[in-house]
Amino acid sequence: MPGPHPTDRNLAALADGRLHADQAADVRDHVQACPRCQLRLGLAADDRIVIKPTTGRSVPVPVVEESSSDLPAQGDIWRLSWETTTMLAVVWHVAADRVSVLPVIDTADADDWSALLDRTATGGLGPLAISVALETAVPWAVLDTRVGQVRDLEPLRSLRKAFRTGSTTAARRGEPVLSALDDRLLGLGELAEVLMELANAAWAPVVAATEVATPTFDELADAGVAINRALAISRGATPTDDEADLIEAAAGTRPGSRPVDERLQRAIDRPRRKAAIRARARANRRSEAAERLSLARDAQPELAAARGTQGAPPDYDLILDRLLDA
Repeated sequence: MPGPHPTDRNLAALADGRLHADQAADVRDHVQACPRCQLRLGLAADDRIVIKPTTGRSVPVPVVEESSSDLPAQGDIWRLSWETTTMLAVVWHVAADRVSVLPVIDTADADDWSALLDRTATGGLGPLAISVALETAVPWAVLDTRVGQVRDLEPLRSLRKAFRTGSTTAARRGEPVLSALDDRLLGLGELAEVLMELANAAWAPVVAATEVATPTFDELADAGVAINRALAISRGATPTDDEADLIEAAAGTRPGSRPVDERLQRAIDRPRRKAAIRARARANRRSEAAERLSLARDAQPELAAARGTQGAPPDYDLILDRLLDA
């Protein structure tokens, strides 16, 4: 492996063409020879990860085909990303709103609480070091692309148990840290900061609905909002971005954001929508968080219409796919 891995900041700058020519050449040379950094830099929308150096030559890295449900499962290796922060991690526990992950770390940083897995155990992605001491719960919104799977979970399971209980384990692991001057602590500390950035990634407002002022029906109608939508918004529905623009132009203040329906939030956070949302954010020159909130607001008219009819509840997937395909 050629030299240390580039930082997330340098990888993002390489992708955007902002690196100095000499530094860009060094980073590009590393990425061409490093499947892990190719995965860190790749786009989730691609069927494969492709790095395009100045020579025009491409370096493909196959990506595991997603299941029809695209749901993460224990042992899956996923690329996590939020804005310019990217890393690889192994999924350990899946909950309704969070996913517990064990980060993939540089093998040079592996301490005695890092399981060392060979290529056979990682389906060809390895050798990898997986830290059980840095296990972190992250929101679904950071799940980008499933890139592999750990085929034997027992080393991770036994090492994780040992870390939590102090029991002995036969899992292959890194060397213990014997001094506060150990160079590995710097790399592990930086990785812990990256994990905290991912763990704190949020886009849905947490304010209570009662904290958001609701315009009256007359105010909304005078602002040019359609009658049916004016009635819905006056009763507590969330205005779309276009409706918020009309209200702001008429009243001088923009309506506040309301909490997002939990089922709608989960549907937006499905990993298979990640690439489309990021592409839409780039096109609109917005952050990923702002684009997800905008998507939630744009879904309101169709959700309101669906709730007002008899029969099945709203089809969140159908509504979101229609908006993202527009």
